[in-house]
Amino acid sequence: MTLYIDSVRDALDRCLASDPAVHVIGEDILDPYGGAFKATKGLSTKYPGRLHTTPISESAIVGVATGMAMRGLRPVAEIMFGDFMTLCVDQIVNSAAKFPLMYGEKVKVPTVIRTPVGGARGYGPTHSQSLEKLFFGVPGLDVVAPSRLHNPGDLLEKVILKSEVPTLFVEDKGDYPQHLYPDAFSGLSVTEIEGKGKLPTVVAANFPENAVPDVAIIGYGGAASLSAAVLDELADEEIYGVLIAPACINDIGTLDKAIGQIPRNVPVLIAEQGTLGFGWAGEVMARMLEIGTPPRQVVRLAARPVAIPAARHLEADVILNEAAIKNAIFEVLS
Repeated sequence: MTLYIDSVRDALDRCLASDPAVHVIGEDILDPYGGAFKATKGLSTKYPGRLHTTPISESAIVGVATGMAMRGLRPVAEIMFGDFMTLCVDQIVNSAAKFPLMYGEKVKVPTVIRTPVGGARGYGPTHSQSLEKLFFGVPGLDVVAPSRLHNPGDLLEKVILKSEVPTLFVEDKGDYPQHLYPDAFSGLSVTEIEGKGKLPTVVAANFPENAVPDVAIIGYGGAASLSAAVLDELADEEIYGVLIAPACINDIGTLDKAIGQIPRNVPVLIAEQGTLGFGWAGEVMARMLEIGTPPRQVVRLAARPVAIPAARHLEADVILNEAAIKNAIFEVLS
């Protein structure tokens, strides 16, 4: 049985082994520490000279990685906590994502930026956020966020070795110690819709074939993992639900295909772990209207728009969790 974090580490191992152009750069990633969440543990010993530790300067990490990519390497930059992606915005938005267009497609920037997001660990207001919505609309940048229904290592390997554009790879830290499907969520059946860069949108259901769902959920990353756990549990109560979980969360075309499969009279929950306003859920709602598939009812689920507390009982009242998803399902079905 594979844990999420082991899948990520194994993918980095495979990429370093298969392509000498792959390098990893970030803070505290060398042995014996191996990174804050142990995603690189053992790799600097196995691949000397291929993992590069840095000072605490997230902007410099992404800037150096961008330069490495322009010179023909395939760098993987680790930003230890997603909260500090705010320090990389200029390097990502005004450099990595724009350089191919600015230089007439004569350069490529195949940089992968890995970062853990999310709360539920009591890390407080500056180490628990999900800020990826700051990057959704940036032209030239892909945003990939695997859930436990995906194989995060397979997705990471594809973007490191095959993608030719900068990619923000978002990993939910709450998923790190958890098992992946099919070892997890045994009550769900899963199909895939192949999307951009062969990164799949997963469609998971907790009901028999040819049955009609009572509710649909659309979510990515950790929110999709939480939703999958809820649907797995509700299967025993014969509350039928379908979950749509994209890997590349700005791959709108593939998401449209999945949304089109939801029956019109089924209420829809759209879940994300960032704050509610001006985010991914709002974009998905707009797409549903534009492609002509408005359901009976749409509800957005997200974190409350406040700083995330460090006290665990207060944090639980702010961030998205299984209880909030389950309560929302009961409300729309009542």
